[in-house]
Amino acid sequence: MRKRFEAARAARQAGQRQQAMEGLAAVIGLAGDADEHVEARMAARSELALVHQELGDLRRADVHLEQAVEAAERLVALSSEPRTAIALASVLLNRASLLVQGRRPEPARRVAARVLDALAPLQDGSGPALEIIRFGARLQLGTAELLLGATESGVTSLEEAFEHGVALVEGGQAALLPQTVETAARLGQGLRASGAGPRALEVTERVARLAAANWEAGGPGALQLYGQAQVLLIQALLAEGAFARAEDALWRLVDGTGDGGALLTAADFYADLWRRADADLESGDLPRAEVGEAWRDVVVKVAERGASPVVAELVASRAALWLDGDHDRVEAAISGAEGADGADPALVQRLVQVLVSERSSVSASGGAGGGKTG
Repeated sequence: MRKRFEAARAARQAGQRQQAMEGLAAVIGLAGDADEHVEARMAARSELALVHQELGDLRRADVHLEQAVEAAERLVALSSEPRTAIALASVLLNRASLLVQGRRPEPARRVAARVLDALAPLQDGSGPALEIIRFGARLQLGTAELLLGATESGVTSLEEAFEHGVALVEGGQAALLPQTVETAARLGQGLRASGAGPRALEVTERVARLAAANWEAGGPGALQLYGQAQVLLIQALLAEGAFARAEDALWRLVDGTGDGGALLTAADFYADLWRRADADLESGDLPRAEVGEAWRDVVVKVAERGASPVVAELVASRAALWLDGDHDRVEAAISGAEGADGADPALVQRLVQVLVSERSSVSASGGAGGGKTG
């Protein structure tokens, strides 16, 4: 039975999902209802849920996780060992995460709370698995509460999760950095919604430092995590009106990653700033003239870094629309993008949609969008 399970799991990891489903179904059939095979039943149901989750069928994934929870509860009834409580908590956490993903916050909240209840009898420090599951439960609990509109309790749960995640990462659990970055993102949203913008900025600054240290150490997924954390920091700085500091973080992202996609983020950044009032830009230590100059520099860099001609022209025409009011260039760029070869179709489509929307916005405002004084 174990060999069949391992073979099925290997098939799932190799992307052979039909083979995985057949193998896991065989394991479940062999396990039956016998108590002696309850762990095999739990593991197979959990793995089958992963297969359906990867296929995008969250409903069937949840059915299998419910049955995995039942098997885990039976395991706990048969043995009071700490490992059985941890097994139950692990399966419950998987289900809470799935429910959050499926935007079902009320059952997600209840299941996440059950994870913490299952772990309550166990002592802190019983092992890394215990602390990792506890961190994940607080993350899912806080997220579910935010989705339910319970901002205060959601922020409290996410604050606990964030501090827990930071402690685990700093304690050597670098593999938890992606979840800690995710926690910072959700916590930041909750804090800003509750009017605690400065605290949201503090959280993002801390996680950005962790991601930078991981990058310098060559940790797992270092570059992608560094980029994600820098984007969170930029968003938090923009929300606080610290535009010059946000620009510094932006160029750390662009220069540090060497990723052409970061330059497109830079174009979005300057387009957002250009539409703000002059007084706000001055207060944020980034006057309009500097915004325009930097935006033109981005246009040059996009072309220099090997973007396809159609993408480079779409980026350039967007700047020309706002900075110069050049509608003709926009029309030509949109027309030239139709059926263009050598460019990512999804990216071209997104850039065209942005141009069409912003062209209407500029037309409605009767100008190029700059020079506002309000």
